[in-house]
Amino acid sequence: ENSTKRVDALMMIAYAGLNPMANRCKAGCPMRNIQATLDALTHAGLSVAVYEEIAVVDTGKGRSSLKTTKAKERELYQIVSPACSLYTNNLCLRPD
Repeated sequence: ENSTKRVDALMMIAYAGLNPMANRCKAGCPMRNIQATLDALTHAGLSVAVYEEIAVVDTGKGRSSLKTTKAKERELYQIVSPACSLYTNNLCLRPD
């Protein structure tokens, strides 16, 4: 699942019809719906920076010595814009 917070989440809710998550300013969509979400956002004239989760990192900064905090590491994969709205990540490497 791809998710976003704050102003970006408001754009996804307003223009792509996504629902807020946990009554917070956060929205997300499953990977299988990413192109439809990008199409809605770019049709509204917005450009989108697509980040994908690449790893979960143990930061070791828990509230006690027994807990650790896991942070999601993300990487910029593509900028999608009204001029080029096709998300091409892994398009030619898909097994199907």
